[in-house]
Amino acid sequence: MTTINTDQDYQNRVKHFTALKSKYQATQYQDFSPSSLLYLILRKVDLGLELSELELNWLEKNQLTQTIEIIWIQEFKKGELKKLEDEFFQLKAKYQITKSYESSLDSFLYPILWKLDQEGNLDHHEIQLLQDNNLSQIVEIAQDIRNFSVIKQKYEATKYQDSSPDKVLYPVLKKLDKSQRLDDCEYEWLLENELFETIEIFEQQDLKREEELKRQKELERQKELERQEELAKQAKFTELKEKYKANKYFEPSVASRLHEILQKLEENKKLAYFDEDWLNNRGLKQTIKIAKELEFKREFIELKGKYKA
Repeated sequence: MTTINTDQDYQNRVKHFTALKSKYQATQYQDFSPSSLLYLILRKVDLGLELSELELNWLEKNQLTQTIEIIWIQEFKKGELKKLEDEFFQLKAKYQITKSYESSLDSFLYPILWKLDQEGNLDHHEIQLLQDNNLSQIVEIAQDIRNFSVIKQKYEATKYQDSSPDKVLYPVLKKLDKSQRLDDCEYEWLLENELFETIEIFEQQDLKREEELKRQKELERQKELERQEELAKQAKFTELKEKYKANKYFEPSVASRLHEILQKLEENKKLAYFDEDWLNNRGLKQTIKIAKELEFKREFIELKGKYKA
């Protein structure tokens, strides 16, 4: 009876060993005896126990590379749960998620934060899900990340891989987008990160700003000259009104009919009959009188010249 049980036990071990060899891809090892060291190694692996350096060396020596790879993956998986928890915790800290009930690895939030962190964009359904759960701050961050990606392309800064809008580059590019000047430290940062195309765009903007400033200054200078010229004309008009006794008629504009008539008198020109009518209709009798006196003087001079008197 004992012999039968022993034989059965041996057969069970052989079957177990065969199954383990198949599971861990060690079928190339020809020894099927349960007394083999490989059987011990595979049993330990299957129970999740750690192998010694001697056992790993033995697997290498027997060229059981696929078995070693499966063991490595199995060891790697042991730490994955803790790693996933740590990653989720870091993502929540990064995106300032304080809600305690969103701590489970089964949470809808984990894949959304992962996607946002790795790809920098969310689809409409994901954004709606965040809004429905009062996580609008994540939506705003997603919008910033999307805007950052667009503005990096616009200003040829895509070689800068970090997609986080919290970095120096995003506010720098926003200043460029508003055609604002960069500080020296911002310019130096672009140089240090070898964003030469972005720097070239900034320098072109700077040149345009200088040209625009010069243009504005020239316009202001021109306006000032025009203003001074207008003031001089106004002063001259005031003198003419005083000189030709036309002060009683209020007319400040140098573009007025009165200024035109007084200018004729100043240039010693004869007034037309309609000029005299205009003055007469406005009660400027003294101005008409002066005009007549000037006309008499011109005629007298002409006669003197004509008769050589």
